[in-house]
Amino acid sequence: MSEYCHRKAVRMRISLEEACKIFNVNDSWDIAELLEKTKFEVAPTNTFFIDYNLDCSKETSGDWGRSRPLRVSELTKYRRLFSNLLKGREISVKELALVEYCWYDCSEAPDYFDELTYHDDFYDEV
Repeated sequence: MSEYCHRKAVRMRISLEEACKIFNVNDSWDIAELLEKTKFEVAPTNTFFIDYNLDCSKETSGDWGRSRPLRVSELTKYRRLFSNLLKGREISVKELALVEYCWYDCSEAPDYFDELTYHDDFYDEV
């Protein structure tokens, strides 16, 4: 049964081809299976991203989303996590963003990544 899903994640922009090469697999389904028991997941979007899911306590509905670049302290923490996942690969500041979104899961979520201009607690350090 379909329902509204809410996610908050640190998202990495990486090509599917590069990710398949790093993980030595054939497709995004194989990557999703490898990440299954971790806080990482293949983002439920049209474009390929890898998400590190954060706890989110808000119960919401509707289709919405937002993103922002990581702060320096966040970048230090999450760059290390993604580098470990990707077997020591260097992670650029432009490859990571904080995203929070809600979508009806009968389809893919929008490809939130680029910075938006909202002003609320979402833009506080995590």
